[in-house]
Amino acid sequence: MDLWAGPIAGAFGASYRRDKVLQIVQDVTNPASNFDNPDPRPVLCSGAAPGLRGVSVPDCLNTVGVQYSKVSNIKGSSTVWEGFGEVLLPLYDSDGFGLFANAAVRYADYSGSGSVWAYKGGLEAEFGDFRVRGTYSRDVRAANLSERFDRTGGSATITDTRDGQTVTVTIFSGGNPAVEPEEADTYTIGAVYQPSFAPGLSLSLDYYDITIDGAIGQVGTQGIVSGCFNDNVQSFCDLITLNPTTDDIVLVGDIFINIDTATARGLDFEAGYNTDVTLFGGDETLDLRLFSAWLFERKETNGGQTFDLAGQTGARQLSQVYESLPDFRVTASLGYRNGGLSTRIGVRHLGEGIQDVCGLQDDAVCPAGQQVFIEDNTVDAVTYLDLRLGYEFDLGNTQLEIFGSVTNLLDEDPPLTPSYSPFFGYSTQQNPAIYDILGRRFTVGVKLEM
Repeated sequence: MDLWAGPIAGAFGASYRRDKVLQIVQDVTNPASNFDNPDPRPVLCSGAAPGLRGVSVPDCLNTVGVQYSKVSNIKGSSTVWEGFGEVLLPLYDSDGFGLFANAAVRYADYSGSGSVWAYKGGLEAEFGDFRVRGTYSRDVRAANLSERFDRTGGSATITDTRDGQTVTVTIFSGGNPAVEPEEADTYTIGAVYQPSFAPGLSLSLDYYDITIDGAIGQVGTQGIVSGCFNDNVQSFCDLITLNPTTDDIVLVGDIFINIDTATARGLDFEAGYNTDVTLFGGDETLDLRLFSAWLFERKETNGGQTFDLAGQTGARQLSQVYESLPDFRVTASLGYRNGGLSTRIGVRHLGEGIQDVCGLQDDAVCPAGQQVFIEDNTVDAVTYLDLRLGYEFDLGNTQLEIFGSVTNLLDEDPPLTPSYSPFFGYSTQQNPAIYDILGRRFTVGVKLEM
């Protein structure tokens, strides 16, 4: 349909999806590994049989009889019905100025968690070499199969905030079938500049502000304990089992739950440039790509506890959970092509980070019982250099490329981000999710396109 400023564009659709998961652990003493109702147990507790005494509490609370088989049997499924529609509406397009509105809506009905709406609205203005855009959206995400059904067990060292004692307890962590979809309100505003005097150059800058209600996540074993005993959060207390005789903590659950709120604010900058060049003769082109990101805030609030995780690239020492949230990162690449010859050099930079946000020794950052002493709480910045060379040539009716690449060309070591796991009994020194822990490595290959 044509309007005063041009045609309306739209799309509509519907979908149905079903996902299933099945995992069986071959341990006859662990037929269900149901941590909500873990009886019968392979090891009886003291007093459970006449004359039985001296059994350690962690052993009798264990749900498995074979060492290292404390992994849940999993059987679950999830279905979702969805319907969606979106429209692009031109409001004004004349005299070098254009104004366009866009809107979208989606309805989803999830098994186990019910129905939820998502929607978006935005405006985009074009004038000369500039384009300015802004959007608001209500976004939703349902828990995946792992977050709903996958559970495992182990042990952890925690501080009992009732008496300040450090103890090792049995834990279970992972899936929660009752977790609800998370909902987010997202605001973005940005601009794109493509100057007419420099064809091939594009610059963009975008600011985002995201608030998630009921974010799906884990607060850590210590967070469960502190939330129960310090903040009287009943849902946390429900995940703690106490010894009925001594009142000691013997079992803690760190499952996926709907965290009260989570917020993220940041700024992204992207630049791209491609052009023909005359350096060595031939059909030569040069292209440059750069992407940089600043993370201003990454807060999580649950049960009265608020943590700003922005900048943390080390491990939470009380939960051994690594975060990958640097304050600043940049990725850039420069490519050159001459006929069939191509080469590209890439740079990856991660700014200075934090070992543990609860190691800042600041009561405003982490509540009592969550703080740890770290003499040097910084993680060093690191820069990686990558290189790729390739040559393409025709081989009959096919195209063949021979290429080679070097990742981490300067063999940069990852910065130290130490953590110790009492369950496995050893320490880790790097965060593999964000840092290169393999060092310099080479790849050679052949690519054939028919």
